[in-house]
Formats: sequence, structure tokens, C-alpha cells
Amino acid sequence: MKDIVEGKRFYDIVSNKYNELKYLIKELEESKLKQFKNKQ
Repeated sequence: MKDIVEGKRFYDIVSNKYNELKYLIKELEESKLKQFKNKQ
């Protein structure tokens, strides 16, 4: 039972990090697009 709880906590941490990463990548892409449009 303890292993299941540990696994769940690990999964939560990983999915939180993944969501943060997705958010950061989205922000980065949007700022790159803005820079690209400004150059034109």
C-alpha cells in the first residue's frame, strides 16, 4: 500500500513539472512569434 502512495506522489510531482514545462514552452513560442512579427 505504501508503494502505491509513493507512486501517486511521484506521479503528481512529475505531472506538475510537465505542466509547468508545457506552459513555459508555450510562453517561449509566443514570445518568439511576437519577435518574428516585429522584425517583418
